[in-house]
Amino acid sequence: MIVTRTTHQNKKQTGLTILEVAVVIAVLGLVSGMALPKINSYQSSHRISKLMDVRGSVAAAAAMTHSLAVAQSKLGTKQACTANGKLAALSKEGHGTLCTELHTLVAFAHAYPAASSEGIVAAAEIDLRENEVLVVGNSVTIRLADSPSPESCQFTYTAATATHSIPVLSAANTSGC
Repeated sequence: MIVTRTTHQNKKQTGLTILEVAVVIAVLGLVSGMALPKINSYQSSHRISKLMDVRGSVAAAAAMTHSLAVAQSKLGTKQACTANGKLAALSKEGHGTLCTELHTLVAFAHAYPAASSEGIVAAAEIDLRENEVLVVGNSVTIRLADSPSPESCQFTYTAATATHSIPVLSAANTSGC
């Protein structure tokens, strides 16, 4: 009797088994689950930082342009703003317009930037693509447009209401940043 033996050639396995793929997916899920809160925290911190930068710009612009307004009102000078050709005129009481060193015409009330787009928004050079500006009465609310909740990522500038008063800059609400 002749016995024939069939030999199976050893084939090398290529690719991954289903179990290996499942383990890789589980590990990736765990790693991304741990990293995602950190990423969200960094984004929130970045938005808070942007809001505080804008708030600082508003505070600095109010102080610097007030100094310029006081000097201009004492001198009683008028100068043309080369950016738009309009004549800047500021009364001795600090009402009117003033041309900044960057040739921006800024509206004033009581020797401080007015609560308007032509006032503090122009003086602080607020980027309207990144910020929402709401003018209501004697106040300007500035919100960070790309925040998850802009109404909870904001601050308010309230203009001076009398000759010897100062504008009020609210604390920043960052709970929605």
